[in-house]
Amino acid sequence: NDICKKVTGITAKDYINEYLVLEIKKALVLTNIPINKLTTLYGFDEATNFVKYFKRYTQITPKQFRKENK
Repeated sequence: NDICKKVTGITAKDYINEYLVLEIKKALVLTNIPINKLTTLYGFDEATNFVKYFKRYTQITPKQFRKENK
């Protein structure tokens, strides 16, 4: 964590979260995979947890993001 913070300026957890959100965004824009399927592909047990996680980092839902960026 200390090394990650020195190199990137953010914690390892924040780095992982940023990467995961970026990957989810790419999947939402570049594929037509249903959001409930993306939920399991990205390791979430419940769609509600997936939506809350995504919204925490982007301030919009995955559905809204897909609609605005397709």
